[in-house]
Amino acid sequence: MKLYLIERNDHVDWDEYESALVRAENYNEAKKQALFTKDKTHKWFATYPGFTESNITITELTIDGEPGHIIGNVNQG
Repeated sequence: MKLYLIERNDHVDWDEYESALVRAENYNEAKKQALFTKDKTHKWFATYPGFTESNITITELTIDGEPGHIIGNVNQG
């Protein structure tokens, strides 16, 4: 499994996610997790409200790379 950082690249409104960190086998599986999932009755629903295929950037995270900020979370209320 790999870690993927999924970030919105547009305006984020109230009660919407601006980023998510998911664990998945590959890029396509990470994208599926970000956009939709099934509940116990097999109905599709948005996992992260506001995420669409056209407004997200998906980055595979590795232990290599430059030091720096990866993800932050602010609870606006």
